Amino acid sequence: MNRSPVRFRLLLGGLLMILGGCGDDRSSEKTSDTIPESTFVAVMAELHHATETALEEELSPELRSEILQRHGVRDQDLLTFADVHGGDVASMLRIWQAVGQHSRAMDAPPAALEPELLP
Repeated sequence: MNRSPVRFRLLLGGLLMILGGCGDDRSSEKTSDTIPESTFVAVMAELHHATETALEEELSPELRSEILQRHGVRDQDLLTFADVHGGDVASMLRIWQAVGQHSRAMDAPPAALEPELLP
């Protein structure tokens, strides 16, 4: 089932408002204690994609745990990343745009086989 991205945009907008309203820009702090941005983007994109394609209204705890485990992160790692970087709204907007792009890429059809690779 492919649901409208409205829910994702509302979630994103709410998150940006909450994080932007914190006013405590910790992005200048030592960020080695957070997961890499690329990991955050990959995990959030996969979580979003799984939620959008789930037959149920919400993502099951089991599938969520499986996705986090596959990337070697915990819920707290995602929260810490958002806490440290959340004060930089422009950066978080760029990151969420990357999450959206990665999530949409998961829906893209596989590349067509090259004619010479066909039997």
